[in-house]
Amino acid sequence: MKELIEKLHLKNVLKLSAATAVGQLITYGTAPILTRMYNAEDFAWFALFYAWIIPFAVLATFRIEYSIPNAETEMMARERAKLSINNAWRLASGIAILFSILYFFGMHISAFEAFLPIGIFSIAVIQTYNFLSTRLNRYRTNAAYRVANSLFINGSSIALGYFFFDYLGLVIGFIIGQVISMWVLFNGTRQDELTEEPVKDISLRPFKQYIFFNTPQGIIETLQLSGTVWMLNVCFGDSATGLYFMCWKIIQAPVNLISNTIFLTHYNKASELKKNGESYRPLMLSTAKALMAFSGIGAIIIVAFAPSLFAFVFGEEWRASGEMARWLAPLFVLNFSISPFSFTAILENVQNKALGLNIIDVILKMSALYVGYLFNSLYWAIGLYSLVSSIMYLITFVWYLHLAKPKHSAE
Repeated sequence: MKELIEKLHLKNVLKLSAATAVGQLITYGTAPILTRMYNAEDFAWFALFYAWIIPFAVLATFRIEYSIPNAETEMMARERAKLSINNAWRLASGIAILFSILYFFGMHISAFEAFLPIGIFSIAVIQTYNFLSTRLNRYRTNAAYRVANSLFINGSSIALGYFFFDYLGLVIGFIIGQVISMWVLFNGTRQDELTEEPVKDISLRPFKQYIFFNTPQGIIETLQLSGTVWMLNVCFGDSATGLYFMCWKIIQAPVNLISNTIFLTHYNKASELKKNGESYRPLMLSTAKALMAFSGIGAIIIVAFAPSLFAFVFGEEWRASGEMARWLAPLFVLNFSISPFSFTAILENVQNKALGLNIIDVILKMSALYVGYLFNSLYWAIGLYSLVSSIMYLITFVWYLHLAKPKHSAE
């Protein structure tokens, strides 16, 4: 087992995965309380809030944080993080000023809109510090953030729900957890002493590829959740949106967290291998096989027991979320096993082609939901959504493997 962990470079992955597991235990442990304090419509409103902030969080940083693992020195990595966060601050401040002007001229600004700027900024900062902390090998800090994030988001939401808050309890609880997480990451990545010559302030000019290709691609990727939430809300209403978001929160969100952990650590390792003229394709293949075997067990459990489990744990209202989980089980496996290797397009400098694939993917997803709407069937919509998404994941993974082939083998 030790040799396997070393071979797959999973030591740091396991550190972060252990923290992620603790965080998810908190999420799962508090979910039955939250689903009895808030109904499906409350979760639908929070889903819409989250669906708005994640695309803007990508736009806020121009995806410059994705260049941090490739930074030649620690100081350069810190300067890139600083540039990313400064851009996020400008966008969030601009939105806050815009809302203030609209309010001054008599337009009603709800609490929903008022919390958008800080939500956008918090996600952008945390994403940046995620990359910086792993680049600096501050895995303990990253692990602490994962636990704190889950603990304070869910704990605050429960406390606010106890005092009969509506969906705003979920929104404010999220903001509290994000702010505390930012502090944990900032405090854990501070520079203790100056070990390198300071780097002069860097401009956006060297990051054109990230701005013009990675940023649109990142926004398109967020539409896999945001677009789904918007489309479900338009076609099937608040209740269906809230049910889907709970399904995503329980099934897909942990997948995304663990996949993100593997993405961060393997991106760093693949960058090193590429710099040394070595192939990172074997690393991708062996890790994907391990992830597929592990997630396959989870998918079997979901298909067999999800509706009953959701109804028993979260309340009868949420049985339909379990039914959705059944349809999404194949997507669960492929998302978990393949999405961590999206760094391949960045390493091989083909973000424009990755953007094209993502656009096709989102169009197919939204089309699947609309077809389900035409047939007046939520489950048809979710089933077709899962099918087209799974096919696109398989196509994308074959492409990643082709990109990662040793250059002498491709010639």
